[in-house]
Amino acid sequence: MSRVWGTVVRRPLQRYNVDHRAERVVNKIQDPKAAPMRAPMYQSDAELLEEIRRTKPEVAASAVRKDVELHTRLKQVRVESTDPDLPPPEAREHPNRPFPRDTSQYSYDFVPAQLRQDSAGRAGRRLPRGKVTLQQSVDFLTKHKATQGGYGHIDIAEQYRLNPELVAHSLQHCFIFGAFETSTRPSEGTMPDPLVAQADWVERVKAGPQEPFKQLKDEAEQLRLMAERQKARVEEEKARLGEGPRS
Repeated sequence: MSRVWGTVVRRPLQRYNVDHRAERVVNKIQDPKAAPMRAPMYQSDAELLEEIRRTKPEVAASAVRKDVELHTRLKQVRVESTDPDLPPPEAREHPNRPFPRDTSQYSYDFVPAQLRQDSAGRAGRRLPRGKVTLQQSVDFLTKHKATQGGYGHIDIAEQYRLNPELVAHSLQHCFIFGAFETSTRPSEGTMPDPLVAQADWVERVKAGPQEPFKQLKDEAEQLRLMAERQKARVEEEKARLGEGPRS
């Protein structure tokens, strides 16, 4: 009965003319000429404020009364700020640790150091023997992969003045990621309608009687070849992954 009462009687009464009543409340809040409305208070805070107003009315009155003396003091307050005098750069420079004279390599274009010094059109860094930049490592890894190993660790070590053993380890454990997309047959995405005559239907009719179940045999042969190719790709991938960890 309570559910029926709430559904049939109470809820329609609560929602009667709700749009007009909500609009009236919103207009009352947004009206600039209306009296200001404060946010609702907790019950304990409201009781405490009412207790202060009843027991100490002078404290409650001082909270809303304008203090003329305080406003007069605030008018006399003035704050001035000046930058401190910094010594010239020559005086701040440490004699044993001088500043760099050529600051262009540290400040142009606000590009991070690694990206800036390896960018095209910029002067390359002078690296010690046995060191390469990130861009150089990407270059010889890419060339090694493009030549399918023809550009080996000996050639890389001679060109970049590196340790051949370290280069061989780098080629074994590091490589450039590549993405490939498998070939998708058109028949995989589009299901043919069996009730619509296809192009091969006309050819079979013109060719005359055919061997029974020839189409099924051809499809079975295609599935077998597809399974063999898939198995070969899996074996090839397993062999590649078994060569060693890569990053």
